[in-house]
Amino acid sequence: MRAPLAAASYYEARAAAMPAYPALTGQIEAEVAIVGGGYAGLTTALGLAERGQRGVLLLEAERIGFGASGRNGGFVFAGYSLDEHALITRLGVARARALYQATVQGVNLLRRRVQRYQIACDLADAGALGPTGSATRAC
Repeated sequence: MRAPLAAASYYEARAAAMPAYPALTGQIEAEVAIVGGGYAGLTTALGLAERGQRGVLLLEAERIGFGASGRNGGFVFAGYSLDEHALITRLGVARARALYQATVQGVNLLRRRVQRYQIACDLADAGALGPTGSATRAC
């Protein structure tokens, strides 16, 4: 078992202590193996569990949320770093709209899970500001 590391982020420092688990040794069989305990790995594991999938193994080399998922600003909002104008130019209106809608669905899924699992994460719907230096790209 590894020794506990100092908190890597503000969020981790404020969180309740995580239980320590021994390192995996030997062989283990699973229906599904997920490598990485960040947002993508945890979301995948939770989604499978919600659908009744058994035999899911989540592997994390350090600790849950150790990498970029635990060191970001904690913001969740719909859209992409590429602005709408650029998405439409590259992909066309229909594809850009579909991709944007997928991000809206993701944010809504997060809200439902926070409520369903009573996750104390200070979730706040405060909107987002997207400044631009171009009058043609302003809303």
